[in-house]
Amino acid sequence: REEENPVHNLFLFPNNSNLLRYQLVQRNLTNGFFGSVQPSGSHQRSLQWIATGLADCAAIDSVVLEEELRHSSELAKSLRIIDSIPSPMPPIVASPHLEPHTIAQLQAILLQPDPELQASMNQAKIRSYARVAETDYAPIALAYDAAIAVGYEAIA
Repeated sequence: REEENPVHNLFLFPNNSNLLRYQLVQRNLTNGFFGSVQPSGSHQRSLQWIATGLADCAAIDSVVLEEELRHSSELAKSLRIIDSIPSPMPPIVASPHLEPHTIAQLQAILLQPDPELQASMNQAKIRSYARVAETDYAPIALAYDAAIAVGYEAIA
């Protein structure tokens, strides 16, 4: 079976890839599945390394991948998406120093953008923002918890 053969290289950034660890745990392939594990420094660099043959695979943020593919039709010819899980939109985060009323104002502006903001969002290919709850991130938490439960804290 193809997934049982060690892959030569894997370059990850910025995290330890919950999805990848989860998939390896589900297949009981947590010990030395990859021949080499190295950080690349960024999702874009990981994509470049895969496209040029310096790496075999990487866990890439879907938002980054979509944007990179939008700007480079050639890149799509060098990649193959092999797996993904249901995942909510990336969160918008704020400093804990912001006052609650400021955060509420930002949320209101993003959830009901004026025409100028909507035009900017459209240019960035953002249709809309939505209010999400912690439970919306359950698929990501499940993947993380499953890997940690079997002691698989790092891909190596």
